[in-house]
Amino acid sequence: MKTLIIALSIAFTTQAQARTLNPETFVKTAQILTFDFDQDSSYSQREFVGGEIRVNAVTRHAVLTLQPAYYCPPNALCAPFVESIKIELPITNVEKDGCNIRTYTAMKDERPVDGSLKELVIKDYSHSPCEMVYVAPTTIQYTLKYYDRLHGRGVEQNSRFTADELKSPFIR
Repeated sequence: MKTLIIALSIAFTTQAQARTLNPETFVKTAQILTFDFDQDSSYSQREFVGGEIRVNAVTRHAVLTLQPAYYCPPNALCAPFVESIKIELPITNVEKDGCNIRTYTAMKDERPVDGSLKELVIKDYSHSPCEMVYVAPTTIQYTLKYYDRLHGRGVEQNSRFTADELKSPFIR
């Protein structure tokens, strides 16, 4: 009886600690280094001060965030902030080639409902053992395709970015 009481007291006083993973655990991020917008893009005439690419292979989403520079004309009353541009697309394909270059393709096609096709192709060269010269550890290509009803033609815009190494914010 004594051992039963001891066993029950231990069982009821011991707390089970289940820990959940931080949702950002599997996210890889990189800071944008260079911006090269298509000349026909609405962003080509703007100045940008920063940006970030986020890839989550578990939830299968890629997010390109661009931070425009703040500009206020002299003697004008302007809001003291600029909203960032966020392009979030579902990842449709992940490939790894012989040089261990991982390619994430994220795409959303809304052309059947008078929208546009948006595509991000993110190439992560950071783990490649091949002896080649890469432009940057990560490259990003953003493609926008839509039908211009005013001019009666299809439009395709390709913008390119380079970024730091894609890595988890929890790993230093």
